[in-house]
Amino acid sequence: RQSKYFPDKLIELEKYTLSNLLDRYQSEVLPKKKAKGQLGQLKWWKDQLGDRKLKSFYPALISTYKEKLIQEPSERTGRERTPATVNRYLALISHVFTTAVKEWQWKNVRQGDYPKYNDNPDRRTSPPFTQTGNVVS
Repeated sequence: RQSKYFPDKLIELEKYTLSNLLDRYQSEVLPKKKAKGQLGQLKWWKDQLGDRKLKSFYPALISTYKEKLIQEPSERTGRERTPATVNRYLALISHVFTTAVKEWQWKNVRQGDYPKYNDNPDRRTSPPFTQTGNVVS
């Protein structure tokens, strides 16, 4: 789809791939961050989805790759990734898209709600309490 008012100008979603976005993020944002290991995470996302146009991203696609992160072993250690590591990968790709929209004014980049990985959704950290402080049984 072309811009309504500037027909010669394609919107960012159609002319850029995830690889373009990740390269810009790596050169402009990553040097300012102190978090270690994000270069490897960026490389993983680029290897998996780098050739896809930005217009083809939606939350269910990210969820599919979340499952892949959970199931495949880490390239660096050869072990299964922990839930915290999977969440870090998801947080990084979310921040990449957020930066594109908020700082670089790339419109219509689909952010969506990226799922968090929870290894035990039924776990309670403490028993439920009433307003008076009594434990509910």
